[in-house]
Amino acid sequence: MKIEVTEEQLDTMVNRFLAWRLPKPWNPDNGISYARPNYAHEPAEHDWPTGTNLFDAHQAREMVLHMLGHGAAPMWFVVTGINRAETPILLFTSREFAEQYCRNNPNPDGYSIYAAVAA
Repeated sequence: MKIEVTEEQLDTMVNRFLAWRLPKPWNPDNGISYARPNYAHEPAEHDWPTGTNLFDAHQAREMVLHMLGHGAAPMWFVVTGINRAETPILLFTSREFAEQYCRNNPNPDGYSIYAAVAA
């Protein structure tokens, strides 16, 4: 089953996960553990790890898309020149960065941007 969401809804889910405090007790497997750093103050609730201690934003987005049944989302946006469609020029991690590159680096022949899943 694939659940459709808007980009705004997806971003909200990713941001909420990244801000989520891991539950206590937290019992990860595979030897993963958490030891509180020796801060100058007594342990406080804000010292406990959050989702950002597990994934970066791109990885969290991939996880949310997987949960929604979308499988692997595009991981790269490839920018190529129109006349060299077979030869990638640059790889970007977001369409926004790819489009920004195209705006800031005019090409008389134009550009093509397409998404590709990393193998």
